[in-house]
Amino acid sequence: MLGNLVASIVRSVVILRIQPCHLAWPQLRAIREPLRFCRSILVSAFAFFSYEQTDNLVVAKVLGQATLGLYGAAWELANVPLEKVVTVLVTVIPTYLAAVQKQPAALRRYLRNLTEIISLAAFPATVGLALVAREMVPLVFGHKWEGMIGPLEILSCYAAFRSIVALLAKILTAVGNARYVMWNDLSALVILPIAFYIGSYHGTVGVAWGWVLAYPLIALPLYRKTFQAIDMKTGEYLRALRPALEGTIVMVLAVELVKHSVAPMRSLLFRLVLEVATGALCYVGVLGLRHKKRILSLIQIGRSLRLAGTA
Repeated sequence: MLGNLVASIVRSVVILRIQPCHLAWPQLRAIREPLRFCRSILVSAFAFFSYEQTDNLVVAKVLGQATLGLYGAAWELANVPLEKVVTVLVTVIPTYLAAVQKQPAALRRYLRNLTEIISLAAFPATVGLALVAREMVPLVFGHKWEGMIGPLEILSCYAAFRSIVALLAKILTAVGNARYVMWNDLSALVILPIAFYIGSYHGTVGVAWGWVLAYPLIALPLYRKTFQAIDMKTGEYLRALRPALEGTIVMVLAVELVKHSVAPMRSLLFRLVLEVATGALCYVGVLGLRHKKRILSLIQIGRSLRLAGTA
């Protein structure tokens, strides 16, 4: 914190020396609205980072530190695909949304395209991780980490849903509903800890189920408010999820078939490789056969956003 503070001060001093400007004492009337907006953003961020840690707090207090290690590892692993896919887009997209905040049609297009891009990347990664967890964990981490398999399977599926919900708060903030997002996050700070505590009676799997069962109570109001704000139909949004859902369903069916018919008597390594290869081929095959043109156009959109984020 001190390093960041000193760096900011030095940078500000250098800029003012190079380009001097007269600073006026702010008038409260002029900055009241920006201050309210900033307050909503800050409170929302505080609530978000707080409720994301309450599951760890509940596990530590109720189930113990050793169990927390297993649960924490499952959480981190389940969210790796989410961080790699969503973080880049969510960091870049507010600039684009702010530029079209008065254009509902453009906002709908952004939400539709970005949801499609994120789901295409996140769904197979997260759901695939849940499918191969029982083979991957003992093989990669060792048998002493098998306690993380249960929560990992559940949290990976939760991460798939969370990946597409992350865009909604950005849309609402861009159109001036930051206060609504703030209250939504504050409600999550109340609802989720209760779900985690109740779930803790069933161990780490119960805590993980707390995310799956309680998070929709947080997400559904965001969907309703977002669709109202940009005049979006539910069917239009679901069509954006169709390619990823079709590919993921076929992938799940194929991997489960391999699990129960071909691989049970084989080694863990053979089963893992076979399941990953089967799932990847089936997912890519469905997209190539049914949605090839759409995938190519989305790749171009994704590349342009990535270049903007690195510029």
